[in-house]
Amino acid sequence: MTARIAYKRVVMGLHQSTPDRATVRLAAEFAGLLRLDLMGLFIEDPGMFAPAQRAGAREFQLLGRRWRPLESANLTRDIELCALSARRMLDETAKTLGVPSRFEVVRAALREAMTAVSQASDIVIIAEPRNPAERAIAPFPQLVKAAFESAATVLYLPRRIARVRGPVVAIATSPDDPSLAIAESIAAAAQESLIVIESFKREDEAAPGIAGAAGIPAARLSVARSALGDIRSLSSAIGGLHERMIVVTRGAVGAGDGDRPAELAALQSVPVLLVEPAGEPASEPGLGPAPEPETETKTA
Repeated sequence: MTARIAYKRVVMGLHQSTPDRATVRLAAEFAGLLRLDLMGLFIEDPGMFAPAQRAGAREFQLLGRRWRPLESANLTRDIELCALSARRMLDETAKTLGVPSRFEVVRAALREAMTAVSQASDIVIIAEPRNPAERAIAPFPQLVKAAFESAATVLYLPRRIARVRGPVVAIATSPDDPSLAIAESIAAAAQESLIVIESFKREDEAAPGIAGAAGIPAARLSVARSALGDIRSLSSAIGGLHERMIVVTRGAVGAGDGDRPAELAALQSVPVLLVEPAGEPASEPGLGPAPEPETETKTA
């Protein structure tokens, strides 16, 4: 395994809901841990204005506890306030932790914006909203789908984080699985141990507990390949490890992955990092020009 990280920045995907301060701090700490820049990406999807075009459309104000007409002007102002609040929170948090940061507002459809802005050298953070309603309705499901379909590595944060210390777990389907090197690098940076969940037969039956290339303690646990397709079975298999993070390669938990990484994150209450398979064209930075969306940028 090679203990090297080729990532350049951590990108936090944001939308019209104001992010949780604890979540922003987790993102900044993760960027600082890996010595990466932090970027706040606020996506203003034009599709959000479609309901305001309908005759008689109304919205319920939680603070005022009243209904009001849903108008484009009000919606625009609300989105601008959300973007301003998110920018201020990210800038203040990054400054406190000494992490270089920038903030962009992108006006484009979610998938288009994510494709245009994110790169293979990015780690895109998607934080699950605490409000159940926000998790179920647009734009969050679309944001998750756009992130998982992008060229970037995706870090999915569940609404509840059980712990911020503990071993880093890598789920490997082969001896050269890309998740191994990434997990080892993170474990070394965090000064944690590494646990490798192996779903393949090793030719080298070396004893578990050996040190990885970075010199960190490493242990192995074997599971059946079929267990990776059943997230609840996988969760049971790794129960009791008290891990801080799980690193897994795209496709390892089922063709297309779907919402399985998010389900695993929720069951374990830890972040799940979804990395690109080896040899995929999308894993090479700089491939394929993307359309330029309208952006506003601020660097801290």
